[in-house]
Parts: sequence; C-alpha cells; structure tokens
Amino acid sequence: MPASTDVEDVDRQLQLAETGSADNCHLYQSVEQMFVIIQQMSVNSKEHGRQAQQVAQATQSMGKAIRSLHASSDQVKVTASRLHQLSGSFQVSKEMQRKVA
Repeated sequence: MPASTDVEDVDRQLQLAETGSADNCHLYQSVEQMFVIIQQMSVNSKEHGRQAQQVAQATQSMGKAIRSLHASSDQVKVTASRLHQLSGSFQVSKEMQRKVA
C-alpha cells in the first residue's frame, strides 16, 4: 500500500502544479489587463494635461485682451473728457445756428 500512497502523492502534486499553473495564467492575464488600463490612464492623463495647458493659454490671451480693452476704454474716457472741455469753450451764436440749420 505504501506504493499507492506515493502514486497518490505524485498525483496530488501534479494536480496542485496544474492548478498553480492555471492560477498563474489567470494572474498573468489580470496583470496584463492592469498594464493596459494603466497605459490608457497615462494617455488620458497626457491628453487632459494638454487640454489644461490650452485652457491656461486661452485664459492668458483673454486676460491680455481684457487689459487692452480696459486701456482703450480709459483712453476713450480721457479723450471724451477733453472734447467736452473743448466744446465748452465754444459758444455758437443764434445767427450761426440759423445759418447751419
């Protein structure tokens, strides 16, 4: 009977080895899928980074445009004020108003 025990032990060890091999195969597939997912995440992260950079550049451009518009607006206010001061210096006589009309 000890011979059958040895055969049974060998059989069990073979079964364990096959199960371990199958488990390793599943583990390998799982790890491979994880790497694919990590690569996809990396690609997505890079794309989001590029988009964030584009948004930052657009924001800077908009800031420059706003500052430029503000400066132009200030210049228009100064010019309008000067024009108003100049127009106050002139008086149009009634005779001149009739000629223009």
